[in-house]
Amino acid sequence: TLSEVFPTDRLLESAQPLPKLCQDASMLSTSMALLHACIHRAAQFRIAFYVEGNTHFDGDRLIWLLDLQQIARHMTPDAWQRFTKRQVDAGMAAATAATLARAERVLGPFVPTATREHLEGAPPGALSAYLDASEFGRFRRELACRAPAEAAGYLGSVVFPSRHLLEQKYGPSPAWKLPFLYLQRAVSGVAKARRRS
Repeated sequence: TLSEVFPTDRLLESAQPLPKLCQDASMLSTSMALLHACIHRAAQFRIAFYVEGNTHFDGDRLIWLLDLQQIARHMTPDAWQRFTKRQVDAGMAAATAATLARAERVLGPFVPTATREHLEGAPPGALSAYLDASEFGRFRRELACRAPAEAAGYLGSVVFPSRHLLEQKYGPSPAWKLPFLYLQRAVSGVAKARRRS
């Protein structure tokens, strides 16, 4: 899953200090920051973001492509090697290759040839397949990677979210209205999934 790509201990271990900001301040290493930016762009085609209350699915916003280029400007040859290895190990090779190729088409070349060739020649990877799958495909994968009891709990939380989550979406409601809210949520969810597939 996406959370496994960024284990806290690895992030802390590879963090770079920011002494000009504060003695104890640190930031993601450039290779981890670029990995994060690539996942972010790939995920936005499938995971919604919101601008002024409107829902969007689009990974090709110029601001995100510029993030890639700006991070890449600070990458050393060693950082590019670590980045490439992490992308392949994370199962993100195909999504990363597509992301960097898109950014280069818009902004001009900035990725070392060896990195581009390595990513394009690597197996696509499970995380790339997850991000490229339909909403139902991702849901199936989420269930398949869990133990049966955990999968049942996950399924229950998706089909019947807590009253608190329903009220966040639809506003406070009396208990008798909850079945109708679940039904409304199910109908709108199916309609959205059909529009995006």
